[in-house]
Order: sequence, then C-alpha cells, then structure tokens
Amino acid sequence: MGLLRPQLIIPDRTNTARSHRVTVSRSTLRSTRTSRRSTVCLNLLILEMTFMETGSCLFVFWLVLACFELVLMASNEEKIEQRTILKFLVKSGCTPKESWTRMLPVFDDKTMCLKTVRIWHKRFLQGETNPKDRPRPGRPRTARSNDNIQKVQAALQTDRRSTLDEMSDELHLSRPSIHTILKKDLNLSKLAPKFVPRLLTQEQKDFCKKLCEDNLQAMKDDPLFLSRIITGDESWISVFEMELKVKSREWLPKGRHTLRPIKAIRNHSEKKAMITIFWDMQGVVHSEYLAPNETVSSDTYCDVLRRLKEAVRRKRPELWHRDNEGYREFRLQHDNASPHTACITLGLIGESGILMVPHPPYSPDLAPSDFFLFPRLKSELRGHRFRTVNDLKIAVQRTLRQIPQQEYRDAILSLPVRWMKCIKAQGSYFEGRHFEINPEEDHELVFEYGNSDDDSD
Repeated sequence: MGLLRPQLIIPDRTNTARSHRVTVSRSTLRSTRTSRRSTVCLNLLILEMTFMETGSCLFVFWLVLACFELVLMASNEEKIEQRTILKFLVKSGCTPKESWTRMLPVFDDKTMCLKTVRIWHKRFLQGETNPKDRPRPGRPRTARSNDNIQKVQAALQTDRRSTLDEMSDELHLSRPSIHTILKKDLNLSKLAPKFVPRLLTQEQKDFCKKLCEDNLQAMKDDPLFLSRIITGDESWISVFEMELKVKSREWLPKGRHTLRPIKAIRNHSEKKAMITIFWDMQGVVHSEYLAPNETVSSDTYCDVLRRLKEAVRRKRPELWHRDNEGYREFRLQHDNASPHTACITLGLIGESGILMVPHPPYSPDLAPSDFFLFPRLKSELRGHRFRTVNDLKIAVQRTLRQIPQQEYRDAILSLPVRWMKCIKAQGSYFEGRHFEINPEEDHELVFEYGNSDDDSD
C-alpha cells in the first residue's frame, strides 16, 4: 500500500503573510521502522517537552511524525497477519488464486496483491515458517571486493611506505575505501620506526637477556633487593628548550572557522649544564653539576662517587653500614659509559665495598634515569626560558623536590617487569611492544615485593 508524503503548512508567527512548508521525507519514515512501539512512546514524550519549550510549530511536526509511526506499525502488523492466514490456506491446499480470493472480502483494499500472494505461497510450500521479512544485506560492497583487497595487498608488498594518496592514484580507488581495506580487511596500521642507540648483535642480545635473568634471580634471593638500589646518570639540561608539540595543544571549538594556534620555532639555547643525579626509592640521594669547560672523565666521575658515598652516609645511614661479607648495603646501578667502566672507576668501587647491579650495554629502556627521571624533569622545564645557568639550577632542584616520592618508588618497582619484558623480547628493545606478563608463572616474588614492603612500614 502506497503512502503519500505529508506536507504541513505552518504559519509563521513573526509574519502572518508567510508560512513554512514542512515535508516528512521517506528516509525519515524508513528510519522509524525499527523498535516502533518504543519510538512512538519516545515521540509522544518529546511532543510534551517540545510543546512546553518551543510552542506549537514543532509540536505539530512531531505529532504528524508520531501518527505516521502508528500507521506504519499497524501496516506492518497487517502484513504479518495476512501472511499468517496465507500460511494456513497453503497448508489447507488452496492455490494462490483461491487464497487471494478468500482474503479479498476480509481485508478489502488492504489485501496483498496477487503477485505478492504467489511469492509467499511459493515460500511456504518450500518450508518457510516465519511470516516476517528476511533480513536484507543492505547496500552491496563495490570497493571492498576481493579483487581490490588483493590489489591493495600487492601494492603494499611493492612499497610498504606507500601513502593513501599514492595508492589511490595507482589503484583508482577512493582514499576512504583504501583506508577501510587496510584497517578492517587486512588489519594493518602504519607505525613509525623507533630510534634506538644501536642495533644490537645477537651476542649483545643474549648478554642482555642473561643479565636480566641474573637480576631477577637476585631479587628472588633477596626480597629487599630493589630497596637497596641507588641508580644514577648524567644529562645535559639547556637554559631553554622548545615545548613539545603535544604539550602545546589547546581545547578549541569544533568547526572550519576555528583558527589553529600557531607558534614560532625557537632554537635550543647554547647555555646548558651537565647534571649528575643519583636516586633511589625515597628520592634524590645526591646531585651535582659539571664545572664549566670540563668533560666527564674517569677522574671526574671518581670524584662524584666519593661525594656520593658521603651523601649515602648522611642521608641513607641504613644503607651505609657493611653486611656480613663486608659489602655496603646499597647496590649501585649506572650505564656502561666509558667513565663508568674505566679501570680506575671499577677499582674505587671495589675498594669501597660497593656491589654493582649489572646493566646491559645500549639499554636505555632498562635505566631508570633514562625512562623516568630525566624525561620527567625536562618535561617540566620545557617552554621556560631562564636568564642564567644559576636560575636553571634553582629550577631543577625545585622540580626534583616536587616530584612525589611514590613516583620514584614506582620507577624502581617497574624494573622487574622491564627485565621480564626484555627476556620475552630475547634481549631486544621492548619499548612500544606488548607482552603478556603473568606474575604467577614468571616471578611472583617480584610483584609481592611492593605489598610486603608496605606491610613492614
């Protein structure tokens, strides 16, 4: 049964000579064929709210829409009712012509046409039991065909760095279609490479994996192993560093007329200072700056270690005394830079009775200062311009004091998880890669350390 598209002539309150013509489109009617009863109730609720807020114009529109909801719902129920009766007539042995003739006096002009009766008559003879319409597949896919998917896959095998615009010009497909094929059909995403200090050899990877296994074993033997670690490193800090682009983003209204903020590019300041920081779970133990016109050498680093020992004696007396074997309670961790591994440096460490936490070479993702402290410190200083190096030093010390102690603790407690990730990565770099860590199967003592330490406090 065909339905006429309704048109309403609604007078304009501001000008009695003008009026608005409101047309209810067929797409609006088709979109209302699902969940009709709940939709009708919702529309009636909207009617009351609209009438209270905006007056009678929108009220009349929603009233007509609700009426058509009821008409379409009743029409659909009549179709199902006629098909159910037709199903009974088919089982009674009636032909399509006889069934249509017997239904015509009952439903009058609302009776299905003879062609529709024949279609459903054939379906019921073939075993159809549901009088409702079959679900329709919708609009057929044209761009996401198997041929186009194979074309996109072949283009990627030629050049995996191809852009969407390049593949669109080459394959004569739209850019959104190629994007959909890449994401949904091929399950691909475009990733940028991660820059690392050096590509590790297989021997270096095996060595890195072995050291991580040794550190986890040391944790298993000594539940207080992490609380004994004092880690340190050096880094340059400039008087001015440009703020990161991510940190400069602002919340602005949507729309094409919204102007995007602009910011001038500024070079890093040539004035800078080299800072050396040693810290543990409780915070900073010792920090100092390299004198101007000096470089980090084995001699200067030995002087730093001597001042570190004095700082540990004053600030961490529980870690300064020696154990039964004659070694200091704290464990020193630093990277494998040349001044750190020089013979004079290792000799001073051995004479002082300090044990080292093994650290693999070229592994910033296993050095707490590299993956936590220095990025955290520099992110607070970026975008601020300091007049002198002394002002920079004051800001650095203030920022270090403002970092909560819990963040220092969490950084140290993350070392076991990073060691396990390195083992699962077979000694390779693991930052940006996802690994499933199961504490029950791997090293449960690693994860129990934090709880036992809190209980002891």
